[in-house]
Amino acid sequence: MKISVEEKMKEAEQMSLHHPDIFYMVMDKIGKRAIVTGDFCVYRERISDGYFTVATFKGGKQI
Repeated sequence: MKISVEEKMKEAEQMSLHHPDIFYMVMDKIGKRAIVTGDFCVYRERISDGYFTVATFKGGKQI
């Protein structure tokens, strides 16, 4: 697993602990750094750009 993905998974877990009612998605694309988003508009835009979902967090737990 890429280092950027591991870092973003930790970040998403912490963000989901602070805001337990929001889904946070960790997304990655080959050749790019991983990102975290909690906004479904950004999520849809990234999917259309070729990103894929690595993990989803809600309430501090990976779903």
